[in-house]
Amino acid sequence: MTKFLTLVCAAALACTALTSAMPTNGTTTPPYSDEEVATAQTHFLSNFQSSGSVVAAPSQSHPDYFYHWVRDAAISMKSYYEHVCGSPAICDARMQLYVEWITKAQQSSDPNGIDVLGEPKYYISGEVYDKPWGRPQTDSPALRAITMIRWAQDLLKTNGTDYVLENLWIADANKHSVIKWDLEFIAHHWQEDSFDLWEETKGKHFFTRMVQRRALIDGAALGKRLGDNGAAEYYLQQAKLLEDKINEHWDGSVIRATMPGGVGPLKYRSLDSAVILGALYGETADGFMGPTSDKVMKTAQALEDSLKGVYQINDKDDQAQIPGYLVGRYPNDTYTGYETGGLGNPWILCTHAMAELHYRTGSTGCKDGDDRMTRVHYHASSQGMHLGEQLNRDDGSQQGAVDLTWSYGTLFNAMAARKAAGC
Repeated sequence: MTKFLTLVCAAALACTALTSAMPTNGTTTPPYSDEEVATAQTHFLSNFQSSGSVVAAPSQSHPDYFYHWVRDAAISMKSYYEHVCGSPAICDARMQLYVEWITKAQQSSDPNGIDVLGEPKYYISGEVYDKPWGRPQTDSPALRAITMIRWAQDLLKTNGTDYVLENLWIADANKHSVIKWDLEFIAHHWQEDSFDLWEETKGKHFFTRMVQRRALIDGAALGKRLGDNGAAEYYLQQAKLLEDKINEHWDGSVIRATMPGGVGPLKYRSLDSAVILGALYGETADGFMGPTSDKVMKTAQALEDSLKGVYQINDKDDQAQIPGYLVGRYPNDTYTGYETGGLGNPWILCTHAMAELHYRTGSTGCKDGDDRMTRVHYHASSQGMHLGEQLNRDDGSQQGAVDLTWSYGTLFNAMAARKAAGC
């Protein structure tokens, strides 16, 4: 435990050094200061456990999010590795803890009668969550593979080849290795229905398919580098088949979050922030359905248009001349942050993701991105940079899970995209 505390403290110092390097002399004033980002990073790190698990949020009641969600953890670990951890030694130590957690999870017996790699969440003890839930969720192993491949490629550039070949990629799929097992699962199960990232609808989802495609493409590149050419070729074949299916989500005017036939809430024109997140997390070098593609940008505009008049807080902020626009999951969302059946709210992570989308268009998107970040900042900064799940639709107060790990990750991602755009 002492070693872990040293790791976290050292990481926090590295975070401060990292954020202080962010430019403040760009075209506009940053929506979050260096000090605020550093404070957010400290809150973010508090959700990392000494076992290698990552809690979705510290809330243990109203709502209970004190679990290791595979999706949230994978997304958060990628944000950590790319934007927070600082020195390579600190990064590698934390990633190795995460590998230990994954290794145990991937080899656990499943109490729910499915392949354990499709399980969405675990108790902090490391045991599979054994109560009723939306299963399977096949975006989770894809996101985990994307994160681990990102790290593995860096390890191969230094002195980590042996670690990669012993723990992350063993060509013989019958022998356990973290990345190869997830990729084999994706390659053989992507055709099947799964629950979406919001855990509400079972069907064929743009977000799930996008991250599965990226995992297979990234995995093929790593496989070729390691001489596992047969697996690499197979993964690319499956990625191409996925691409054909993803194209079917375009209905001529917007990208549908879920293909017709899904079982779950019916959404207006199937508009959902999940499409924005899918474009960001599923982006590949070929630009297919990436964040700057015309189809994604049209869908983003349609989503924001569909939310006009839905949240009173946006109207109030407009009247107060506070820049920006708060974005929720989808127009007729009924999850309040505590229960289903009420009126949904703007989400911090969805609004941050929309900001990142605009930053990714380059300097022309600086103002759009800053405006969206600024509106979140206006409502969240007064609470010591604690970022929860949602902002109340009427008054902008934070609602739902407190200190949502994913919310922090989207902040760091957006700020990095802002820097890259030269804002």
